Amino acid sequence: MRQPRTGVRFFACFSRIILESRVGPDQFEPFITKYGVRTGEGCRDHKSLITREGGWDYALDTKVYFDAPEWVIENLAAIGVHVLKGKKHRMFYVSLYPSAVKEPYQYSISNNEFFWWLVDYGYRLGENDPIPFPAQEKSCAV
Repeated sequence: MRQPRTGVRFFACFSRIILESRVGPDQFEPFITKYGVRTGEGCRDHKSLITREGGWDYALDTKVYFDAPEWVIENLAAIGVHVLKGKKHRMFYVSLYPSAVKEPYQYSISNNEFFWWLVDYGYRLGENDPIPFPAQEKSCAV
């Protein structure tokens, strides 16, 4: 997967977005430290940070649920990000975010590297409003 250039335009074109992280017990402290360093915010008790004492088969599984125009999906594919569409993605967030029950998200991505790109761009765990374009950008139109 290629890293997107700084300020990639399509990062601002998500119309709805949730970031979630499932962290194995051994990776809980490293995750909250990394998140804190990158954001300046704590996340220890965030409802989108999920851990389980019994552990999982993985150390870290991040999920991004979102809606976006089709051209955004094409751009994500061009940099090597695999996007699941429709009911192919697990909808764990539904129990945490009731608004998602009425209107499920169109797409999901399970990719730790992509999760951190979004965090670095300004998105945070949980529900997010779209981040406005940099001044030089005009809109999400193609």
